[in-house]
Amino acid sequence: MVRQTGILDRQTTLAAQQAEWRRDEAIGTFYRIAFDLADEFKKADVLPSTPILANYDTHPRQMLREAARLFAPLRNELIFATTEIAERVDQYFSAVEAYNKHPRGRDGAALLISVQEFREQVGRNLDRANTLIPSALRWTYGGGKEYDFRGLCSLAPALLEALGIEASEPTASAS
Repeated sequence: MVRQTGILDRQTTLAAQQAEWRRDEAIGTFYRIAFDLADEFKKADVLPSTPILANYDTHPRQMLREAARLFAPLRNELIFATTEIAERVDQYFSAVEAYNKHPRGRDGAALLISVQEFREQVGRNLDRANTLIPSALRWTYGGGKEYDFRGLCSLAPALLEALGIEASEPTASAS
């Protein structure tokens, strides 16, 4: 009986350790997706009438389609938030596709603004999902400052100024 209890205790400890590893892997996956999306969105830092060389099959987009499985160790709220991010990413790529079909003229400029709004919205959604990760497990810059995904996903400030577009006000979760 003592031997069986010892074995059961070791199995319980191992199961807890494996659950922690799965949680940490899910957190790492979240940040990898977030930073890969921010890099992908930089391709949309273009002037009007310039096609966006987007990768419609980008790895984060494929991974977000499996959000429920990937982020299961991180609770339902984060699963729902990442599923919403997946939807916003699909809307972004639809907007890019529409813009690339008609990049010229006023309609093209309006479509480009739509592209920029969707990428900023993805950044906001990433910030919201980031707040759902327990603060002790959140990744931060070296000084402890949290990542601002809205800022990382938005149009480059110099290009915003050159185009004469006003940046929207930061949200409470992005501060």
